[in-house]
Amino acid sequence: MSNFKIHDIESTPEKSKPLHMKKTIILLHLLPVILMSWFAIPKILGAKTSVQGFNEMSGSLPISSDNFRIFTGLTELLIVLLFAMFLALSLKKMSFLTGLNINKKIVSLLANGLLLTTMIGALIAEFVMRETPKYMLVYIAIGLIVITVINIIYNFNEGKTRQQ
Repeated sequence: MSNFKIHDIESTPEKSKPLHMKKTIILLHLLPVILMSWFAIPKILGAKTSVQGFNEMSGSLPISSDNFRIFTGLTELLIVLLFAMFLALSLKKMSFLTGLNINKKIVSLLANGLLLTTMIGALIAEFVMRETPKYMLVYIAIGLIVITVINIIYNFNEGKTRQQ
């Protein structure tokens, strides 16, 4: 007989990840929560700068700038909620979520996919719909795209290494 123990099979990848990797993944999911909250709340509440920004694009929109602003704000809020759900599942908080058997990898892929498409749309809006792009928004969008690509690649590769 060997020294084989049943818990050797059942060790989860979460426990085997190095601590710095866990912290990096958490940080790469926390940054979008902070940034997208910063963007979503003024849009939903109708802050003056947000209203002005969407009015600037109104000539290119087939719908009213207010409706587009609110839709965009709600989409960004959904992104925040999905990233927050991933963080809650990762940190084992909010026990009612763990009882629902929600796959955090799928939540992460949904959050990152939605953020990626939203940021691509934001870049298109900046360069096509505005007279002069606001480059700070462009840089933030590019940064969020980089974060989402890293998260998606990590999720994809994590599944591959788990199968081997």
